Amino acid sequence: TLCSRLPGSLDIVVGSAMNRCRVTLVCAAAAVATASQPSNEQQQAACCVMHDKCQWLSPAVTIPEDCKAGHTFPALNATFKVAQAEYPDTDSNHYSLVMEGSEAQPFDCSCFDYGAWFCSDPSNPRRTLECLHASSIQVTQVTAIIV
Repeated sequence: TLCSRLPGSLDIVVGSAMNRCRVTLVCAAAAVATASQPSNEQQQAACCVMHDKCQWLSPAVTIPEDCKAGHTFPALNATFKVAQAEYPDTDSNHYSLVMEGSEAQPFDCSCFDYGAWFCSDPSNPRRTLECLHASSIQVTQVTAIIV
C-alpha cells in the first residue's frame, strides 16, 4: 500500500496557480496493521476448511498433508497457512492458522467430537461453527428441483 512506503504524512498540491487543491495523506501504523488482519468471516472460512478436511486425527493415524503444519490453502479470497497442528487424540484436534501477510496474527481453530465433528468459531470460541458443505448445498439444490 502507499502508506507502507511513506512515513508519517504527505502533502499533495494539485491544480493551477489560481485554483489549487491541497490533500494531506496521513498514514498511521495501527491502521496499516489492522487492515491486514483476517476478518471474522475469513477466520471462520479457514476453520471450516480444516473442519471439512481434518477430522478425528491422532498420532495413531496417517495425518493428511492438508492437516499438517506448513500446509497452505485458499479460503474467502485469502491464503491461509497451518502454523501449528496438534492431534492429541481422535476427539480433539487443534490448529493455529495465519493469513498470508498477517503471520504475526495467528488465530485458533479447535475441533472436537461431540456426537459429530465440530469446530469452535475462531471469532467466538464459545460458539461452534456452522460450515456449509458442498455436498449439502448440492442436495438442497436437487431437492428444490424435485419438489
